[in-house]
Amino acid sequence: MADNSQKKRENFRKAFDGFDYNKVAQYGPDDVDRLLGDAGIVRHRGKIEATINNAARAIELEKEFGTLAAYFWQFEPDESERPNEMSEAEVRKLAQTEMSKNLAKDLKKRGWKFFLAPQPPTHSCKRWDWSMTTHKTVLPSKGIGEARQFYTPKAKKNA
Repeated sequence: MADNSQKKRENFRKAFDGFDYNKVAQYGPDDVDRLLGDAGIVRHRGKIEATINNAARAIELEKEFGTLAAYFWQFEPDESERPNEMSEAEVRKLAQTEMSKNLAKDLKKRGWKFFLAPQPPTHSCKRWDWSMTTHKTVLPSKGIGEARQFYTPKAKKNA
């Protein structure tokens, strides 16, 4: 049986057209009202509008860089800065690096809204999924999945 975070993720997936940012970017006022009425997701107008905005910004990144992964890979830490083995302590260090701060600054400069740099999991987390956002706003997952390796030990570029 799915835990609450898994259930909530599925609710978000359903509400936001399977996280297809090309579809989400086209959402208008009626969609915002529909989402505000969906008890299965976080019903915060600012976060919903930020998600729609961020989907449009993702399309811009894709046009500029070819893929979202290509954009995110430019913030890859130097190999010497990546751990050989991943532990909770290493994850906590990686969550707030100069590269992650630079990524957050660049996204903000490009008009992304309502997000934070990646944060480490709490002790109560059983499963930590980097593809969900920052501050409970759904980031488009298409292409970002490729960038998840950014935080794995000695990751190699696949983009």
